[in-house]
Amino acid sequence: MHPTFDKDTVEIVKWMPNINKMGLRLWVNALWPNHNGGHDDDRAVEMNEPDQSWGWLINNGANIIQTDRPKQLLEYLRKKKLHQ
Repeated sequence: MHPTFDKDTVEIVKWMPNINKMGLRLWVNALWPNHNGGHDDDRAVEMNEPDQSWGWLINNGANIIQTDRPKQLLEYLRKKKLHQ
């Protein structure tokens, strides 16, 4: 599943964690804020808010994150012990 949402208050966000429970993968685009309710790569790196960006996506069910910042995302995932 690949939801796209410009606000993190829309109804779709409420059911995103259930996608994994259904045996599906949840792919979220972190490239632009209008695709992820403002939880994008720039927020993670430029604003130094990775927990409010990638962390928020992960906590809301994302298990595939499209990014232009793969090195920084991998560092974040390793720091959080979510990737080896």
